[in-house]
Amino acid sequence: MQRDTASIAQEIVMLLCSNPQLTLKDIACVVAVDRHSIQKAIREQYRCSFRYLQNQIRLSYVRSLLREEHCRYCIKEIAESMGITPNALSRFVKTMTGHYPTELRSLKW
Repeated sequence: MQRDTASIAQEIVMLLCSNPQLTLKDIACVVAVDRHSIQKAIREQYRCSFRYLQNQIRLSYVRSLLREEHCRYCIKEIAESMGITPNALSRFVKTMTGHYPTELRSLKW
């Protein structure tokens, strides 16, 4: 039985939200479909690439941790939770938003 692209895309988003470290290969194993089918499902449902969707979810994750008022996560902790270095996290956030993580923390967004 072949699964529809909407259910595949929904499962991919749920997986990425629960673990922003997952790669396309990881997701293909979990969802039990090939990488091409994953890319097709995302293109059809969200009109973007896997990488773009993944980056948007990762950015949302970083922003949510930076917004935490009662529990201020340091950049190193956020980076470790994503499986990257603090420098890589800073470059990623700067590329995506035009601001460094420490700058984002002080912005009202």
